[in-house]
Amino acid sequence: VPLFGISFGLQAAILFLTALIETIFFVDDADVWAAVAGLIAVVLMLFMAPFVTAISTRYIADRYLGRDGGLGSAFKASIGIFIPLLFAIILGSIFMGIGMILLVIPGFYLMLRFSLIAPATVVERRGGMAALGRSGMLVKGAYGKLLLLYVIQWVAILFSALPAFLIFGEGMTTDMINAVISALVGSFFAVVWTVTYFERRCEHEGFDMQLLAQSFSDEQ
Repeated sequence: VPLFGISFGLQAAILFLTALIETIFFVDDADVWAAVAGLIAVVLMLFMAPFVTAISTRYIADRYLGRDGGLGSAFKASIGIFIPLLFAIILGSIFMGIGMILLVIPGFYLMLRFSLIAPATVVERRGGMAALGRSGMLVKGAYGKLLLLYVIQWVAILFSALPAFLIFGEGMTTDMINAVISALVGSFFAVVWTVTYFERRCEHEGFDMQLLAQSFSDEQ
């Protein structure tokens, strides 16, 4: 429930800001301003999403390892890690974009290689290239599993968005329903990716969960 609240808050904020921008700048050529509003929403998402990711990841890590901690402590811890996480995500996106240009396959490879950037940054307080390198080390030997997780996530997102569109068509009702569904799907996969990160650490570093929990405490 807390994760859903965080994720839905992000979705609702983006919808509200997009609608507000379209209302303020509404002119005869509405399609142009709708595109502008969409671009602004993307920029806002670029800054808001990493912060939400940091809070969610820290909250999940605390719960998964049996540590006392709520949303307040997760929020506080995320303030200091937001910039390193944003930088790491931007770097990873640049490399993946270049990879997609280079015959697509390298882009998908880098997408898998960098799939654990967020937990590596939030839990271990790494940033930039260090987070990319750490993610690359942890995913070794698990590319097939990670690809399957991505496919399941993409299918879930795609098919969860279809019913509202087929019933209500385009409009605010569809957008709100999809925001709720996206928040549910996003919350679930935030747990999936964070747990996957801990599983990869256990496999690569030989930790059991008790030792990993102690290591996590030491890293803070």
